Amino acid sequence: MRAAFGPRIADLTAEVTDDKSLPKQMRKDLQVEHAPHASWGAQIIKLADKTSNLRSLLASPPPNWSRARRDEYVDWGRRVAAGCRGANMWLAAQFDEAAQSLD
Repeated sequence: MRAAFGPRIADLTAEVTDDKSLPKQMRKDLQVEHAPHASWGAQIIKLADKTSNLRSLLASPPPNWSRARRDEYVDWGRRVAAGCRGANMWLAAQFDEAAQSLD
């Protein structure tokens, strides 16, 4: 990847990629824990990703997700986004709008 996209993109990708060898809940907890300490670029990516995920959840929710599971996902997304708020105010507002649409 480094050769194709350069060191900046490779580093950002590595920074925002979960370690799939860890259990799912641990990966989710680590996203919340690491978000405030991530680089500016990684925080922007996290905010954009979580916003996109919430918009998708609103537009086409997984048919097997209960309201409780959806609410848990939104709450978790809010905890991740809280650690990224200073990266971009407009993007944080877009996240808030998407989350509020799911309340």
